[in-house]
Amino acid sequence: MENGAPPGDEARKFSGVQAGTSGAIVSHSTANKSKDAGNTGGGAVRRFVRQQVPDDILHNDQLNEAIAVLPANYNFEIHKTVWRLRQAGARTVALQFPEGLQMYACAIADILETFAGVEHTLVMGDVTYGACCIDDFSASALGADFLVHYGHSCLVPVDVTGLPCLYVFVDIAVDVDHLVATIKLNFKDPGTKLVLAGGWCGFLVLGRAVGSTSAVLT
Repeated sequence: MENGAPPGDEARKFSGVQAGTSGAIVSHSTANKSKDAGNTGGGAVRRFVRQQVPDDILHNDQLNEAIAVLPANYNFEIHKTVWRLRQAGARTVALQFPEGLQMYACAIADILETFAGVEHTLVMGDVTYGACCIDDFSASALGADFLVHYGHSCLVPVDVTGLPCLYVFVDIAVDVDHLVATIKLNFKDPGTKLVLAGGWCGFLVLGRAVGSTSAVLT
């Protein structure tokens, strides 16, 4: 242990910028809030903003009509993404999807090019070690000035990535009442023991639904 660092600190994979940026990770749960670190200088894309999504984006009829093409129970946070890209002044945006969401990539790319002032969108088809690993190196090599990462993530701090990034977790809403009714219809014995299981990646986006279902059944 050096320089008086607390135990375990030396094992951290990402240390980030030390001066006042410890709160720089953008939380997907606060849809309209993020930190503002100002301009990066030299006309570079801004990394953080601290403003709510304005009404002219939230209530834009054409934008909402375009969003309606996407599944209603998938939260791609399009309004926040449009606002973030406008604020950043991003022109070439890389979109990184896990394989299960790539079918929506072209529709989202069209929306961002139409409403966010984006000139070019790059849909990244290759994953890194896993879908959770942000591929900022490839995005930078492709000439992108902003990266939007969709799906579950290991949340590499955005102040250490090679370019400004936005994490969109894509929460998937499940009709818990219908799911519970279906389970009760097929398992009539109240003493039946059930296991609600799935891959850990799916659990991250469906975790709340699984928890709610378990609570109702027990």
